[in-house]
Amino acid sequence: MLVRFPSDSISQGLLKAGEVSFARHKHETKPHTKTVLLQENMLAFPLGGYKKLHFNDHTALIEPGNLFFMKRGLHVMSEFTQEGLDYDSLIIFCSDAFLKEFSLHHLSSSQGFVHHPPLMHLTIPTDKLLESFRDQYLRYFDQPLHHLREILELKLKELFLLLISGNHGQQVTRWIQGITNSQSIGIEYTVKQHLFQPLTLAELAELSGRSLASFKRDFQELYHTSPKKWINSQRLAHAKILLQNTSDNVSEVAAACGFDNVPYFIRIFKSEFGTTPSSWRAKSAIV
Repeated sequence: MLVRFPSDSISQGLLKAGEVSFARHKHETKPHTKTVLLQENMLAFPLGGYKKLHFNDHTALIEPGNLFFMKRGLHVMSEFTQEGLDYDSLIIFCSDAFLKEFSLHHLSSSQGFVHHPPLMHLTIPTDKLLESFRDQYLRYFDQPLHHLREILELKLKELFLLLISGNHGQQVTRWIQGITNSQSIGIEYTVKQHLFQPLTLAELAELSGRSLASFKRDFQELYHTSPKKWINSQRLAHAKILLQNTSDNVSEVAAACGFDNVPYFIRIFKSEFGTTPSSWRAKSAIV
């Protein structure tokens, strides 16, 4: 199952002011593995409890006293929290556009860009200045203000100025530059890497570093057909393989092929092959 964060995970406790979003995220969870589409770059100040996130190449411990950064994009991770202890955190989201603007004004003139592989995740210890910033930020949940948008925009800039000026400024700068200097990713790689995830065309375009219009145009030039038609064709071909070689039910096959709407999967399968998935499986078994 694909989880879109924050839209699928935070309903109450998510505040927006213009382009700035932040949340008080509190939950109790059992160990599980999930695929997360992080829709914005994220900074998390843990407030209570802790969680471990296991990625392919490392494990991140998120606990009070640390600040955790995560680049927007698709992440497959296993999540563990201490049994019986709720995890509580302040989460601040920031867009690529904000980081590019910040980098232009505060990094380019004083720090030359050095090419490094982008950091998807980063953990640094907090200090008294960051903890003071966190505590003041938390008060905005209870204090409605007329100029909240302007205040939060200034606070976000203040946060990153504190970060690049602190003891871990080089690491934070590398994380920022990994986002702001990233190049467009090849269409073929992006689509094949995420073919069986239920991503929209707009989300695939973002993952490839393109606008939706550019993504459609580049895809058409490469495959000589529309993205939706090509992706559905590939998914349906995979569905036939699963129907013939596994005992998964139709809903499970649909999910495994990237369809999160089972009736839609059945309808386009029938349109493509002239019969429903269940009927096709039955006929295939007889042959």
